[in-house]
Amino acid sequence: MDIHEHGHHSHHHAHGHHEHHDPAQQDEAHELVDHALILSKHWQWDHSSAVRLQDMEARVVDGLQQLAEKLAFEDMIAGHIKALLRCGGAAVSFSVTRLHDVDRNELGSLSARSADDGPELTVNILSLVNTDAVTEAELDRLFCAENSRGADI
Repeated sequence: MDIHEHGHHSHHHAHGHHEHHDPAQQDEAHELVDHALILSKHWQWDHSSAVRLQDMEARVVDGLQQLAEKLAFEDMIAGHIKALLRCGGAAVSFSVTRLHDVDRNELGSLSARSADDGPELTVNILSLVNTDAVTEAELDRLFCAENSRGADI
C-alpha cells in the first residue's frame, strides 16, 4: 500500500497586527502566539487499500482522543484539534475542543472526488498549552497505518 504524506510543522506562528493599548497585554499576546504548537499533516492512501469509511472514522476518533489527552489543560484544549477525512465521495470533519468530546459532521462531497479515489486524512492542531506534547512522528504513529498498531488501513 502506498501512502503519500505532506506535512508542515512549526512552533512559531506569524502574527498580524493587533490593536492593544497596554504594552504588557501586547507582549503577553505575542508570547502566546510565539509559543503555540501548530501542526498540520496530510496523508493519502491508494484506493487499492480497500478501506471502509467506518473503520477509518473509528481510527481517527481514537487518534484525536489520544491527542486531546496530551494537549488538554483542565479538560479543555486551549486551541483546537481538527481533522478532515475523505473516503471515496464522502467527507467527514472532526473537531475537538474538550477532552472526550469529538464533534463529527458529514460534509457530503467537498469536491469532484470519485468513489474510486483513495482515502485522505488531514489533521490540524493549534494548542497554546502543552506545546511540546505532540510531534509529527506522534501524528504518524496515531494515524498512519504502516506505523501504528498493525491496523490494516
